[in-house]
Amino acid sequence: MTESRTHALLPGADLHLLKSTIADDEFEVSVTVLRIEVESRKRLPVVYVLDANLQFAMAAQTAWLMIFARELPEMIIVGIGHPVGSLLADPSVAQKYSEARRRHMEPIPVDPRQGQGAPDFLGFIRDELIPFVESTYPADAADRTLFGRSLGGLFSLYVLFHYPEMFIRYIAGSPSLGGHGGVIHHHEREFATGRTSLPVKLFMSVASLEHHRVAVVEEMVETLKSRNYAGFDLTYDKFDGETHVSVVGHLLS
Repeated sequence: MTESRTHALLPGADLHLLKSTIADDEFEVSVTVLRIEVESRKRLPVVYVLDANLQFAMAAQTAWLMIFARELPEMIIVGIGHPVGSLLADPSVAQKYSEARRRHMEPIPVDPRQGQGAPDFLGFIRDELIPFVESTYPADAADRTLFGRSLGGLFSLYVLFHYPEMFIRYIAGSPSLGGHGGVIHHHEREFATGRTSLPVKLFMSVASLEHHRVAVVEEMVETLKSRNYAGFDLTYDKFDGETHVSVVGHLLS
């Protein structure tokens, strides 16, 4: 018997390393086109998944199973991650990944010498990543979704409150709303000033065993409902008996 080893990749997925001028960093972008009709020329909706190092493979496989069962339409999944290697390799890799995601998704810069954080990351997605995806893949420019969970859920809301037209659907699972001095609530109030319409769909959720998150997430849900935006479709779910980690499969489906 002979043996060789290499890094495992998700079958059918492309891996791109994109150097961002705006965010001054390199991102690992994974893309899979999930079609049943292989020869189709139809443009497909795109789901952009934050924290791709943790969630791209699960998102892609979940979507594919549901597409195969005719429970979802065909789509493209784009995972936005960081080129840090396997998170299971050693604690130092996990630490490097944690620092990278905080640098780009927190609404207050972790270190101003490394850029503006969320504003720069938003700019990368809007002005560099989306044009790349839509020029390279059969993407429907009018049908984009942003999926974020935890710190990614906070960033999803940050994008919604600053550039809502970028996506038509937002998913904010277990968003980290209580930290950062509650600055996301300030962004929400500023966003609401003088606004009467918000033609997007937003799905927010929390796990019942995330005891410290439930109240703040439900407070944000009620605040957004009270705005009475025209065209705004808000869905909220609390997943009973789940934790911050175990809830991921429910949230994705």
